Amino acid sequence: MSIGKKESEWTKIYGKPSPVRFPPVNFDGINSLNDHLRLLSQYKALAPYLLGDDSHNELSRPTLRHPDWQHAALLPLLLATGHPPMLQSPDDPPPKTLEKPVLPDNYHSLSPEEKSHVDELHRRRVLFYLYMVFNGGLNKQHLTGMRDACVLLTQHLVERMEKQWSGDIFSLKGALIHRTENWDHYNAELPNHVPCPISFT
Repeated sequence: MSIGKKESEWTKIYGKPSPVRFPPVNFDGINSLNDHLRLLSQYKALAPYLLGDDSHNELSRPTLRHPDWQHAALLPLLLATGHPPMLQSPDDPPPKTLEKPVLPDNYHSLSPEEKSHVDELHRRRVLFYLYMVFNGGLNKQHLTGMRDACVLLTQHLVERMEKQWSGDIFSLKGALIHRTENWDHYNAELPNHVPCPISFT
């Protein structure tokens, strides 16, 4: 909730649309300050539900992500869970199993340039593999958070929410719409159905 309050106050005082770098989201009369403030109000209506209910207690606990790194953050585990950028899988989509990465069978017949490329790809796959193995074995709560359907939806919304307004309302609006369309993921964890507090037409 505090992110929404902070962004509302900042936008009221300093918010000015700047040239949008992505022209398809730059429409006269649509990307107004008031439109953005209205979206911030909708975010604040959703905020009490973002950490889930009692069954998400572990995901609500404060977590220091990457201590001693320059951009360390103290967040609920729900927002801190995920792969650090330096350990992301180089494959899209990432592997769904924990099979140890291996070099290709024809590795020894490759040219030095090809070997260099394959070595780098293999190094990144091994880092991802080791992170997943040790994270899964030693940090089960984090792994549980990575498997929770609400985590990505919430992270996506909060990431869009905390960016200062520069004239683009579509990123935040899209994240809010995505969250409302997937409200059932949240309700699946509750004993009683809770209607989504916001809607779009």
